[in-house]
Amino acid sequence: MYKLLKIMKKNENILLIGDIQCGKSTIVRSVLRTLTGYKGLFSCPVFEKKRVTGFQLKDQTNGSLGIFAHVEFSGKPHFDKYGIDLDVFNDRAEKFLRTVPPSTNLLVIDEIGIIEESAEKYQTALENVFNGPIPVFAVVQSRALYFLEKVETFKSIRMYHTDDTHREIIAEEIRRIFQK
Repeated sequence: MYKLLKIMKKNENILLIGDIQCGKSTIVRSVLRTLTGYKGLFSCPVFEKKRVTGFQLKDQTNGSLGIFAHVEFSGKPHFDKYGIDLDVFNDRAEKFLRTVPPSTNLLVIDEIGIIEESAEKYQTALENVFNGPIPVFAVVQSRALYFLEKVETFKSIRMYHTDDTHREIIAEEIRRIFQK
């Protein structure tokens, strides 16, 4: 907990960047098992009959904020085989980010992807939290170029690029940062 408070004073944000399915979320779960006092926003698959049919956003405290991508969404913007509901980002996720309690030691976002590129209110909220007083530990898809181009404007960023070959090394380094 000491290092977590020290990072909060420095306002150091950590980004974990990598391709899809390279183990970014596995690293986050591994690190979070050792932490307390964080708030989190997580992208999770929706399963129907043992297959992924969509994705939802979850607040680790209050549960689902809504399904933002699903194979059965029609009449909405599409990404790959999924129809997209940007209101989940622009309304509910934006409100979550805007109302994170100031007493929060760490804000975890898993993950920032390319679907959010059209969610302007959500993007503004992300910029605000990265430049705010609470340190952020976030997962970013390497193809989310719109977001990665903005990173240099954020305060104090430490970036880790990962693939499936050095997950545990990165997880251990991030754990050490938070536990010292």
